[in-house]
Amino acid sequence: IISTHKKNLLVVHSKQLKNVNLDVISVKDLIKEDDENEEDVDENEAIVIQEIKITLKLLEYTDSLDEDTRGSITMSMQMDELDELTSKHRVKSLFGGADSAKNKHTLVVRKTLAALEVMKRIPVLHPIGLKIVGKLQVIDSKLPLPYLMEARLHMQVLRILTLRVVMRDLTARSSMTPTFNKAIVAYHKALKRSSFTNPKRGDITVLSEFAQIAYYAYEQRKMLSLANHGVFKILEMGKKAVDALVPSNRAYLNQQKQIQVALRSMRKYG
Repeated sequence: IISTHKKNLLVVHSKQLKNVNLDVISVKDLIKEDDENEEDVDENEAIVIQEIKITLKLLEYTDSLDEDTRGSITMSMQMDELDELTSKHRVKSLFGGADSAKNKHTLVVRKTLAALEVMKRIPVLHPIGLKIVGKLQVIDSKLPLPYLMEARLHMQVLRILTLRVVMRDLTARSSMTPTFNKAIVAYHKALKRSSFTNPKRGDITVLSEFAQIAYYAYEQRKMLSLANHGVFKILEMGKKAVDALVPSNRAYLNQQKQIQVALRSMRKYG
């Protein structure tokens, strides 16, 4: 992406540079030069500069991606493996008494989750990630984890959109609210499949993460153009989630207080 935009940027600067080896020209120097002469930058050139800046930021974000990928994914995974785990196949596997089938099911799901953790960091893979999550939701429809993974993917998309807005790409703003709403819907589905009375390890992950998202919704309600009544409902559910966590772990007390303060503020000021 950077190489393509670098060429476009240089073509704007000078048609004589078409055959120049662009690799020897520093992108950061080009951007710095244009920042210093911002008033003279035309619309097309500004778009190119903006895309380069966003891509550079994404590269910073994914600096450790290769290392993380090697650490997270130690076995290859094929989509066919997921396709085999249909509902009927799963029932036979889990209740047919075949330990090897159960182990295979667990292994495939673990490999899939590891792959999704990496894929969510790569914007171009988000659509594939959502497709994979959809398959997991069919396979394990009663478990919260597949819906939690969907929510995380949507939140990752939201982070990228936020980055674009910060980098002055205002076209991204219109997608922020719908993306956040998709994440909230997925979180609610995960919450419905989680225990509030006796939360296990997987439930705790869902509850604590949603509590964080609830406070995020409160803090970023203006940027996300969220209606006050919607934020209030999210905070109420966030309070319910964190209230379920505090009795067994006082580390969530601060989070509980944050949400309580946010709720009081919403009641008082709307």
